[in-house]
Amino acid sequence: TVTAKDLATILKSEVSKIGFEQAAFELRMSNVSDLDEVLDVQKAGSVVEFDLVLTNILDKDLNNVVVEQVLPEELDLVSAFVLAYEEDGLTSKEGAKAEYNEETRTIAWKFDTIKAYRAEQLQFNIVVKELDENITRKDLPLSATVKADDTSTYESNSVTVAVGRPMLTATQTTSNTDTYIKEGDTVKYTFVIKNEGGAV
Repeated sequence: TVTAKDLATILKSEVSKIGFEQAAFELRMSNVSDLDEVLDVQKAGSVVEFDLVLTNILDKDLNNVVVEQVLPEELDLVSAFVLAYEEDGLTSKEGAKAEYNEETRTIAWKFDTIKAYRAEQLQFNIVVKELDENITRKDLPLSATVKADDTSTYESNSVTVAVGRPMLTATQTTSNTDTYIKEGDTVKYTFVIKNEGGAV
């Protein structure tokens, strides 16, 4: 038999488990190339650059921070690094390079500490591989994750890269509805050529 006292104890125990964790990071992804280049279909050999902005939005330092980006099979890594700046504070350059695990296809940027309210800018460049002959076009969503000591794992927004290969198809139509035509009849044909793959 559950008494009122027992029920109050149970309820108190359950309520004590409820809590809210304050977000620790903001992680935004965008493309460095012209936006149209990413919206367009990318063919084999195309290189696209991406930018990640990681911000510690807490009022305390975060330690052992790891940002990861997994690449789809259709993409290969060209380079990945932390963006650094010259002494003038305006001229950008490649800073510390990211690690890349070819087996898991994972890029990893690692930081010992990111100070409170500090932002880091990361960059990675990918190249489109030769596609399987059965693939005309494929959309590849990309999103990164970040985690530090004593935080949850946070995911960035998603950016989609469309990859494909040129594939022309031709269709023919006519305005003539008669089954038979005779000498002197004029028949109009329309040919439509379409690139199904989208890549040029």
